[in-house]
Order: sequence, then structure tokens, then C-alpha cells
Amino acid sequence: MPQYTTIADVFARLKGKVKLEDPDLSEEKNEGRMTRQLANRLIDEAEGQVEQDLSPRYASPLQHATTGKFSDLPDRPTKNIIRTLAELQSVIRILETDFGSGTVVDAAKYSKNLEARYSKMITGDSGLLKRPKDKEDTKQFSYPPLPFLKLNYFNTAADDGYVGGVMVHRGHTDYATGQIDDAGEDFFNGFDSRHD
Repeated sequence: MPQYTTIADVFARLKGKVKLEDPDLSEEKNEGRMTRQLANRLIDEAEGQVEQDLSPRYASPLQHATTGKFSDLPDRPTKNIIRTLAELQSVIRILETDFGSGTVVDAAKYSKNLEARYSKMITGDSGLLKRPKDKEDTKQFSYPPLPFLKLNYFNTAADDGYVGGVMVHRGHTDYATGQIDDAGEDFFNGFDSRHD
């Protein structure tokens, strides 16, 4: 079962393109309609793709940073962005599978537009994973992370959400052990100023 969007929301974007089977209709009238089982599977697959695409920055499954539940995330902007990404990927997969089956109708142009929108939301000019062109090797991002969304384990100490944060070293180690922009760290000598 989908966890970031619903079958109803996905099929609202597919109105006039793909029809979902209706349990109230006869088998004959449901012919040519997509089964709910296949639709749910494609939506699950699409949500997995969203998790994979966001994994350089966010933990999978996508969840609240402290409670670990997707339902605890704020609707604006976090859940809405994730839902939109999941719906776009779901629609693309459903169109690839079922749109125009048995006809000469082609969904390629519509799918291409959806893929472009999806890519723009992920890595475009205001995308979630956009990196500044001159800082691509630093693994920093241009924009802050989505509010309350849990960062991936390898990203928690390096992502303050924007370029310019300083990673502070404690003591004389060769690797960073503190968080960026930790008010308790002293920029000049790298020691925790609270324990001087």
C-alpha cells in the first residue's frame, strides 16, 4: 500500500487518460481498466524511486526526524512536496504501463513533461538536491532541508542546508565530529568553547 500518496490522488491526475477498475461494475465493463492491485504496485514502485532519488540527503523511508513517522511531518511544505513527487512518479509509471493500451495513442509527450517537472523539483534551480555549481565537490546543498524530514545517516553531520556553514573539528582530529553551525563550537581553534 502506498504511504506518501493515495490511489485516488494519483488517478485524479490521470483523469481522461487511464481508468481504474470499479468493483461495482461487471467484469465486462471493467475490461480495459487498470486493476487496483497493479496500480498500487506501480505507486509503491514510484514511491521507492522517490526515496532513492532523495537518499543522498534524506533517510528512507521518508520520516519525521524525531518521531520516525511520516504522518508527523508538517503538510506545508514537507508532505506536500513528497506527495507531489510520489504522484508525478506514479503517473509516469502508470502511463508507461497502461495509457492508450490497444490504441495508437501515445503518452510519451505527457510523460516527458512530467519527468521534466519531477527532475526540476529534485535537482533543478530550486530543487531539493541542488548543489551550487562552484561547490559541487563539497557535498553542500543550495537550500535548507525540508522541515523536520530526517536526514540520511551519512548526511546528518554535514548538512546544514545551505552553502557556507563551517564544519568544526574538535581537538586535533583529522575528521569532523561536530555539527555545522553548532553554537557550542569555537570557530577559531576548533575546541568546544564550553569546556575551556
